[in-house]
Amino acid sequence: MFYLKFRALTHFVAVYVCLLLVGTGISSCSASQHATQGHARESRFFGGSVPVENHTIANPLITNWGTWGEWHQCPSGTFAYAYQLKVAPYDPNPTSDNTALDGIKLYCGIPPSNGGDSSRTSGLNIAGEVTSSVGSLGQWGPIVNCSGEPLIGFALEVVAYKGTSFRKLWKSDTDDVGAIAFNGYARQTLICTNPELQEYHDPAGQWTPAQFCEKGYKVCGIKTQVDEYASDKTGLNNVELKCCDH
Repeated sequence: MFYLKFRALTHFVAVYVCLLLVGTGISSCSASQHATQGHARESRFFGGSVPVENHTIANPLITNWGTWGEWHQCPSGTFAYAYQLKVAPYDPNPTSDNTALDGIKLYCGIPPSNGGDSSRTSGLNIAGEVTSSVGSLGQWGPIVNCSGEPLIGFALEVVAYKGTSFRKLWKSDTDDVGAIAFNGYARQTLICTNPELQEYHDPAGQWTPAQFCEKGYKVCGIKTQVDEYASDKTGLNNVELKCCDH
């Protein structure tokens, strides 16, 4: 409601200023012109004809602990063709502080049409690799290559908040862990994963809906939120990926 009122107010102010400028002969703008321009800008988000720009996709928040790292992007003209996860396996010791998923690394490659070799299953080091925030625990697992296709989306498996510190005094299953698994997508029907990546299992984990780049766009950058310094560390919590068309 506040957004709608604010938007109406800004539109009114813009029209008023326009009319003043028209009166002085400085401008020929009109209320209908502003309305048309505003609709054009919005149409790219609602299926209009204006081209979609580079954009980001993010998982819905289930947990929200930690600090966001910086954006790290593949070199211009390259996209993420493979990824690697850093995971701390489950430790059943009641005094252990499990963190599960602690980092995600993207491997940037050149499209095959531009001379790149995207068939290498050992990872695409043609243009390097990028990560954002990474937790200190866990080990890097195998590299997953998406059948020679670039990533266009992802889903995250997360364990929701398990309770307050008071509840933890009498419950033994309240070690919060945040995200526990990540799946990349090369197409909306092609999940790029590896059974070896699923090193941490928790029946309370829930997969977020898959998030996809707009048509024609591919993953080219990453930013992650990692909880590293709390008394109950949870490792990686959330992910944002950047989508580029070139």
